[in-house]
Amino acid sequence: MDRVKNRDFVIMLLMACIFLGVIWLMAKSEISGNIPGYVTHIGHFGEEQFIYSLTNDYIIEQEFISPKDFDFATINFSDHENQISGKTFISVLDKTSSEIIYYKEVENSEIHYGESVCISIENGGKKKTPYILRLQFEGMGEEGLGIFGFKTDEYDMPAIINGKTGDYSVGVGTHTYTNRYKNLAAAVFLMIFFIIIISLLLVSQTRLSEEYLFLGLIIPVGVTFLLFLSVNVVHDGGTHLAKAYHYSNVLLGWDEKDTSSYVYLKTDEAKAFDEIYVIYRRENEVAQHFWDTLDEFDNRAADNQLVMSHEYRGTSASSFFEYFPGVIGLTLGRIFGGSARFNILFAKICFFVFYAAMAFYAIKISPYLKSVLAFTVLLPMGIYQATGITYDSVVMAVCIVIVALFFRARAAILSKRNCLILLILAAILGCVKGGFYLLFLLPFMCISARNYGSSKRKWLISLGSLAVGTLAMLFTSFNAYWSMLQKMMGISSNEITKSIVNMAPVVVEAVEKIPETNVTAYGISYLFTDLFGFIELFIRTLVNKADFYLGGLLGYRMAWTDKTINWVILILFILLLAASAVRIKGEKAPVIGMKEKAACLFFFGVEVIAFHLLMLIETPMNATVINGVQGRYFIVWIPIILYLMYNERRLCEYSEVRKLYYYFSMAECLYIYCFFKIFLGIS
Repeated sequence: MDRVKNRDFVIMLLMACIFLGVIWLMAKSEISGNIPGYVTHIGHFGEEQFIYSLTNDYIIEQEFISPKDFDFATINFSDHENQISGKTFISVLDKTSSEIIYYKEVENSEIHYGESVCISIENGGKKKTPYILRLQFEGMGEEGLGIFGFKTDEYDMPAIINGKTGDYSVGVGTHTYTNRYKNLAAAVFLMIFFIIIISLLLVSQTRLSEEYLFLGLIIPVGVTFLLFLSVNVVHDGGTHLAKAYHYSNVLLGWDEKDTSSYVYLKTDEAKAFDEIYVIYRRENEVAQHFWDTLDEFDNRAADNQLVMSHEYRGTSASSFFEYFPGVIGLTLGRIFGGSARFNILFAKICFFVFYAAMAFYAIKISPYLKSVLAFTVLLPMGIYQATGITYDSVVMAVCIVIVALFFRARAAILSKRNCLILLILAAILGCVKGGFYLLFLLPFMCISARNYGSSKRKWLISLGSLAVGTLAMLFTSFNAYWSMLQKMMGISSNEITKSIVNMAPVVVEAVEKIPETNVTAYGISYLFTDLFGFIELFIRTLVNKADFYLGGLLGYRMAWTDKTINWVILILFILLLAASAVRIKGEKAPVIGMKEKAACLFFFGVEVIAFHLLMLIETPMNATVINGVQGRYFIVWIPIILYLMYNERRLCEYSEVRKLYYYFSMAECLYIYCFFKIFLGIS
């Protein structure tokens, strides 16, 4: 027996060496030469060519301010892939003194599309200092250079074109030479090494229970994701952070003058908030939030003066319970005077700790399919959301414990303690995402009355949990649903956006400027007026967006980028999930009847339809599919679906199941490697 264990350990050790060697070779060939040698402070984002052909009489001035000291600046032109004659004169002035600190003449023939023109200021530029970029041109022919920029909004300074204020800003970039990306790369690959070695050692400890195997894997993976992610990159990150700040204000007793629209923050928090959601929106700058957090780690909050943020918060369809881990983190950080970025990081850590702790408890109490629960929680999309500020971590954490209680109820009679936990979780579930996840409680009705002790107890527990969750939903979201019901029947395209509950006035104002298109939204009325049309639309959506839903479930694309993870890696996660749905020898297996399988599938189908019905109110009738539904909404159903695949006759040794954790760690490391490439802007 010992000989077999030693042999398995040697084989896994050899696999670890080969795997790490392959990762190292891939990194050397794909990454080492592409690691940026500078950090970008202001980047070229949302770019378009706003002047196609610059003539000799053009004089362009662009003010810019870098939030950090910088070594050089960049601007982008286009030569239209032609030989452009003449010269471009580039000057940089200190706005305060009007002193010219940089001057350069560039032959237009040396300027090419896709290549930035570098402005290397002697001794570098200073942070928070206003500079003026001045561009003049000479000797242009019939066709001149094009210049790139972006449409201005309230945060931007428009260009001055021939003395007149324009609608665009020149795309000025500021950059600082650094080894930070190389250091981060080293840290990431050290974490990959650590994940593989730790998983190998944990799997070799045969007496270690599965919940500790899970804990040993999720901690290093979660820490690695925290290295990558700014708060802005999760789905709807700005709104979620604004809500978390709002509930923190409530806990602290800080008065918000406007109780329905914008969040109020301390001066340093508002500044950091604007920087995070204005500056850190570009793919090559996601790391900047991490750098700034490190730079300002020891900073103390300047004052407690509350000012209105630019970020709208909608609170009518949300509750404190959606964000309570992060709210507690923010509040504690603010009480002890931490910097804004430190408090945000601490809030993210609190979300992750809650997510991991709840999953640990779920795996511990589940009588079977422990690895299914563990792998569902460890999916990249789950970790991605759990290391950000969003209610998704709370939803998933609560639902995974509910699944464990469901498995426990199938194996034995639920104790009074477990029933109480179920009721508490049902109440939280009713407070999250408008109560849409209450349908997740329906599978408890599929369990035989024998497993509850009596028929009366069955309905008391199953319907009681639903009742508690429904009451919580009505308490927190009644006004939202009432407002939606008043507006969801036959509305115009402009009214689609206006129907969102308690919409920010700035957004409503923007919508009012949109010309009338006479395009109506489907609305819920479409279900009753054209049932077959809805069925056709629904099926078409599922067919056309199947890969989108599956990819969103696994984490093929993160919120801030259009670049995707290789599907080969994602298929590995699918195979490992399927492999985990096996019966371990000696494990008491549940007998799952066809009625129970059909009922669970029906409840899952109802959940899918419900989310698509919700999105009908914002889908215009000229759309061929229903938009707005995300694959991540259904992660919590994975254990239930795999439970239906559970076969009491398909047996395996416990040691083989433990090895799956080792293979899963390899899949996680491959994902982290690909994720890091995207993070660096490497395709």
